[in-house]
Amino acid sequence: MSTPASTSTRQDKLRVMVVDDSVVIRGMIARWIGAEPDMEVTASLRTGLDAVNQLERFNPDVAVLDIEMPELDGISALPQLLAKKRDLIIIMASTLTRPTRRSVSRHSRSGHPTTFQNPKARVRLPRPKPSATI
Repeated sequence: MSTPASTSTRQDKLRVMVVDDSVVIRGMIARWIGAEPDMEVTASLRTGLDAVNQLERFNPDVAVLDIEMPELDGISALPQLLAKKRDLIIIMASTLTRPTRRSVSRHSRSGHPTTFQNPKARVRLPRPKPSATI
């Protein structure tokens, strides 16, 4: 007897690997994913190097990668992960710091998929200098 397409079973769940050096962020993302009936966290890892080395073991459908991490950052891990699993869906997630912004901008210009900023993120932009007109 087959299961109806609308009913999610353990085999039907989207397998997600969360990669971030912050245990707090990993926990927060894992809770969001765990609240979805058709998703499961298959791995919670600290570095891009961990993700590359353990990709085959966990075999995720999706990887949520932080951009700035020790050992191997998300930008550097991205091509290595895709070389191992071409159909892996990767979501890059990070706080938007100045170095991160430059890194993402360079990465986007090099022909990689477009990145999007969270429209609800609060980013402090420099204030324009007042003009000196009298």
